[in-house]
Amino acid sequence: MMPVQGLIIAFFGGFSLACSVMVGQALGRDEKMLAYRTGQRILILSFVFPLILGLIYLPVNHWYMSFYHLSDYSFRMTSILMIVMVMFLPVKVVNMVITQGILSAGAKLDLF
Repeated sequence: MMPVQGLIIAFFGGFSLACSVMVGQALGRDEKMLAYRTGQRILILSFVFPLILGLIYLPVNHWYMSFYHLSDYSFRMTSILMIVMVMFLPVKVVNMVITQGILSAGAKLDLF
């Protein structure tokens, strides 16, 4: 599970850094509304992309785990953990994009 999660988090870590650059550039040009809209759009994408990636990964899960020659019990438990990982992946990525991408660039975020 860790290699898969590490690969996904590394990809979205780059995504959040790209967000930081985009929002930071807009703020540097004093275009606050553009920075706000960019942050909003990227926040929506950071929720949708992990869901899509997780839904692509779930059918491949059994094939991937067959490389490890697990017992039946371990295979079932790992399958359940992979499903939980896919369910919580958007939460992790949104949190990463908010903290590393939007707020670190200097933007304010109004969720409500």
